[in-house]
Amino acid sequence: MKDIQKLIASSSISTLGDSLTFLSVVLLLASLTPNVDALIVLMILNALPRVAFGLLSGSLADAYNQKNILRYTEIINVLLSLLLIVAVVQNSKEGIYLIVFLKACASAIFKPAQAAILPRYADMQDLSRTYSSWQTATTIASVLGTALAALFISITGTYWVGIAVDATTFLLSYLLISQLHYQHEKLDSVAPASLLDHFKAGFNELGTIQKTPVLRTIAITTFAMMFVLGIYNLLYIPFLNSTLKVQPYWYSIVEGIQAGAVVIAGILFTAKYNLFKDKAWALLSSALLGLALVLCGLSQSIATFILALALLGLAEIPLSSSLSALVQRAVSDEIRGRVAATLGALMAISELLALLLVGLLGSNVSVGLMLAVSSLCIFACLPLLAKTNDKVELGDAVKPQGVS
Repeated sequence: MKDIQKLIASSSISTLGDSLTFLSVVLLLASLTPNVDALIVLMILNALPRVAFGLLSGSLADAYNQKNILRYTEIINVLLSLLLIVAVVQNSKEGIYLIVFLKACASAIFKPAQAAILPRYADMQDLSRTYSSWQTATTIASVLGTALAALFISITGTYWVGIAVDATTFLLSYLLISQLHYQHEKLDSVAPASLLDHFKAGFNELGTIQKTPVLRTIAITTFAMMFVLGIYNLLYIPFLNSTLKVQPYWYSIVEGIQAGAVVIAGILFTAKYNLFKDKAWALLSSALLGLALVLCGLSQSIATFILALALLGLAEIPLSSSLSALVQRAVSDEIRGRVAATLGALMAISELLALLLVGLLGSNVSVGLMLAVSSLCIFACLPLLAKTNDKVELGDAVKPQGVS
């Protein structure tokens, strides 16, 4: 198996496990607390580490052995998943919150290293297709993990089985990452001496994003998208429960349909990628994403909601692949981790703002209306994305910021 295939397989396996755990925990908390307050707390705890540690972890990913960072965090995740089983069996909300927060801290360290290591094994001239394969595999794994979690809960009546499977997936991911052929070259120019220097180096990449037009546009666009998706992710299950009033087995059905749409989108995007430039793909898929989310909010039946999720699945791969390719072509190896972490921190802030909005509005606004109106933020970003110059050479934003 080639290294890029090992990396994609590792990411897909651990993503499947993450989805198993997430839905299991969400449904358990929903059974313990009828309103969305527990879900808001859970998602805030999941997003905070990306803000608090994201900039630091990006600098660490650029300066140190990325393979080891990935391996060690996967082992930590195995241990945390085992502890989470204990908290879930005991129905301990406090224990669940603590372990979810610690797992989010591990993820905040893992993601920048993953973003920085992937281009080592990819052809930069065919980067979009590589991201398409990666995003297709991980998205399918995420959707299937959610469907399996609902199935396990329906069959066993317990919430810990999916989390036990999650622990196994992290172990498998560790074994695949360990087999990667990796040569680490310590870059003195991006290896600050202290943790404070690492944090400053990561923080200063905000300047790189601000000064690089394509990165600036993508930061604004993804900020808006994550704001809407933050609302969607929080209200998705309450919408199915309270508005559409579906039974738990419907989770598996709708997730399966979305997975099918993702597969179709990945195949079509890979086969027909040359029809459009990356910017055009980003524009088309952004518009489709906005339409899908508006339709989600306006749905009054499960059939309409399924159609909306199918459109969402069709938009996901072209959007994430084209935006990722645009970002990676604009940065060099020296700052990949920092830029990825900084963008991740901005998206986490956007998600936190979405959670704050939902918490403030509470039951004063209908779930569907909130989803539909917030989706307009995506359409507002389309003119900005259309004006962006996508003729970016490799390493356009190449100079590390704030590091001597």
